[in-house]
Amino acid sequence: MRDTHQTGRSASPDCPARNPDAPRRYRPSAKRGANAERLRQRLRQSAWSIFARQGLEGATIAAIVADSGLATGSFYNHYGTKQAVFDDLMAGLVTDIRRITAAARARADDLGTMLRLSYRDLLDYILTLEGALSFIARNQHHIRARLYGLDSTGGLLDDLRQDVARGLAGHAPTPDQLSLIAGLIVANGLETLLLLQGREGGDTAALADLMTGLLMNGINGLGARL
Repeated sequence: MRDTHQTGRSASPDCPARNPDAPRRYRPSAKRGANAERLRQRLRQSAWSIFARQGLEGATIAAIVADSGLATGSFYNHYGTKQAVFDDLMAGLVTDIRRITAAARARADDLGTMLRLSYRDLLDYILTLEGALSFIARNQHHIRARLYGLDSTGGLLDDLRQDVARGLAGHAPTPDQLSLIAGLIVANGLETLLLLQGREGGDTAALADLMTGLLMNGINGLGARL
């Protein structure tokens, strides 16, 4: 007579036996996700500091890890390369700039005022962000190479096209003109930030007026009939 007594859990199509050598998989949890984000934040903060002092090319993973106080394995688990954390920092910075400048433009209806307000708030934000001017200046070639490939930059340009059309109501700029103007607005902001290192004590409102005046003259040159 066959012994039907079982000493362990049987494998079945509905309940397959787990391979003891397979890596353990954890269900997603809010606590685990929050902890992972906390570690990523520490790595981003340290990477920002290192990139601002040494640039992407001069920075090392070892320096980032040492500054963070975390284990080297944490860096490789969350980022893997210094380029990956650099891209994450850039995406976050552009996302913040998109939010800040969109809120500024929302307070006006004509394009000139939109630009003055948004450039002023951009300058105020960057000048109060520790290490930002050094980060931008030391990594300008990498920023130029990566900027327009970021999803956050695409969103920023979309916002600008919509606001430019709103700010030029009655002038009906073409889609190509809208894209060109949006690109000029971003380029004007970037070039100004690159020139600001060592000049942090300036009047941001006056500088925003200058940036706006130069850009509006350029927009007039596009034949947008302002």
